[in-house]
Amino acid sequence: MTPPEDNRSTPAVSGPLGLGLAVCAGILAAVLGLVASQEAADANPAHSGHRGRPQHNSDAGARASYRTTRVHDVSADFPAAAERAARLPDTPLRQAGLQKVVIDWVNDDPQAAIAWVRDLPDESERQEILLSISGEMVRTDPVSALRLAVELPAIAGVDDVIRRAATEWASDDPAAAMEWTETISDEPLRQTVVAAGLVAWSETEPANAATRALEKLSAGRLLDDTLVSIVQRWAQTDPRAAAAWVERFPEGPLRAAAVENLLDQWRQTDPVAAQRWQTGS
Repeated sequence: MTPPEDNRSTPAVSGPLGLGLAVCAGILAAVLGLVASQEAADANPAHSGHRGRPQHNSDAGARASYRTTRVHDVSADFPAAAERAARLPDTPLRQAGLQKVVIDWVNDDPQAAIAWVRDLPDESERQEILLSISGEMVRTDPVSALRLAVELPAIAGVDDVIRRAATEWASDDPAAAMEWTETISDEPLRQTVVAAGLVAWSETEPANAATRALEKLSAGRLLDDTLVSIVQRWAQTDPRAAAAWVERFPEGPLRAAAVENLLDQWRQTDPVAAQRWQTGS
């Protein structure tokens, strides 16, 4: 796949954390608190094996508390917070904390965060965090999310991020998004992404989306489901036009499903007109 070109200025990434990254503040504080505690212990001769006067417990506690606060306040220094989290032992707590720090960093400076992640030595961890970043950016910058996702190998979750990002892009710029989908070499993935994009496009231009669906999607369940979804959205804005289009369908399961969804929507706004169309009166 060719990464999509982005001719727009890159907006600041913000918004809710992606699914699986909503790590609570308590967990993050625990992760980073471990780092602070280790640093405090290393700095305390009483715990390091060196001779010398042991530090007073209150001094050590104050130092650990100070370091914990400084580390937890990652907005002060994202690179330092990420480095500290990365140095923790390889546990699920470390992984959750590192991802949380990186995602917060992405919301502040995505390019710097991505550049730092690219330098992680563990390939698997690097790919997983880049995938998480891509998923986080889907809603706010789908083009950048796509550009990042298509660089990744076929790991679990990549196809879903590509589909979601293309759908968001199609809602904003359907022509560009649909043109980009032609670069996807994997036929099943391309069909799935095109279908999702067309359904998003139908929110604003249902007639064009319907025509493109018939042109671009192969006959089968995916095409049928996409057409029904388009009819459902079309009926919300112009049920008579949607009905005229459905009337062209041949008799069969597709027509029946399209009619059912059309009527469900139409009855909510004009039940009398829906009934008249259904009965042909």
